[in-house]
Amino acid sequence: MPFLPFTHKKTIFVKKEVIKDYYQILEVSKDASIDDIKRAYRRKAREYHPDVSNFRNAAELFILINEAYEYLLAQARLKADKIGANQHEAQEIIDQWLRKERERIRERARQHASMKYKHFTKTSFYESTDVYSKVIVILALIFGIGIIAGSIIGTIGAIKKEPKLINFSYLGSAIILFTFGVIITLFSALKMNKVVKNKKS
Repeated sequence: MPFLPFTHKKTIFVKKEVIKDYYQILEVSKDASIDDIKRAYRRKAREYHPDVSNFRNAAELFILINEAYEYLLAQARLKADKIGANQHEAQEIIDQWLRKERERIRERARQHASMKYKHFTKTSFYESTDVYSKVIVILALIFGIGIIAGSIIGTIGAIKKEPKLINFSYLGSAIILFTFGVIITLFSALKMNKVVKNKKS
């Protein structure tokens, strides 16, 4: 049975302000990594987005998982930056941040909730939660560079061994292969740039 935030009684008290148990909402452990939090958010976003969810209060739940996601992500990043620092001090910084940022987070979530799910998944915010993009793009970049290098080195080596290969058919094939490698490399480089920008946002 999926977790329903409004049935959960556990709360965390911070200076007269009740903060829901965000770990429970995203169903992650308290030592969850940034990638764990991102993966959990993508699962919950698919479950609670009003365009695809069967819950009557899906919009409310979707806003809540966005609030939980941003809070836990900020907390994980701060703890990673403040290794060895006072944990109470780090927690207080996060709690102050949430009090200031909660309405902005909720307003953006409302806008995303009003979109079609397929349009929501094209937003830079959603794309920034993809923990696999960077690995795939790096592999594609290496593959593209390999094709370029292979087409040049292979063609030169083959022609040295067999000068008769200097003809339109063979060189045409080599040029097509080289062009294919360039396209993959450029596309991967552009995608990598986008992934890096999303990672910073």
